[in-house]
Amino acid sequence: MSNTNPAVGTWKLDVGKSNFSPVFLALMHATPPKEETILIREVGTDEFELTVTGVQTDGKPIAAKSTAPRQGGAVKIQQGPFPEGMAIVSTRIDPNNGYATYMMNGKQIFVAQTAISENGKTMQVTTGGMDAQGKPFEQLLVFAKQ
Repeated sequence: MSNTNPAVGTWKLDVGKSNFSPVFLALMHATPPKEETILIREVGTDEFELTVTGVQTDGKPIAAKSTAPRQGGAVKIQQGPFPEGMAIVSTRIDPNNGYATYMMNGKQIFVAQTAISENGKTMQVTTGGMDAQGKPFEQLLVFAKQ
């Protein structure tokens, strides 16, 4: 295991720099986060574990946990707000860039692209897709490494 991977660590959401999509929030049955933290750690030599915690603006807790293969592949969801029938496949482009494809019952519904800055201090997650009525959305979350 190597802690030189830029994704490993604790990331805190910068709410002021983020742009929340009402369409995406409706799709996920959520309100914007008031605060959110992502902890990414290496598990063994071939997986990353992602733990997301926080609070939505309506006071509801944010809690999700999953593991993803280091080189990309099917993500194992242990906990989270994901409806039954949702599957996630991660693709790693390089140590600083990747994306996750979210599918519902085998049909792609959105993609989340992750980009970590060259200095390793900022992570941007851009999510885009369409809701069930075909309405497009895009959302940007900006995280700072702690």
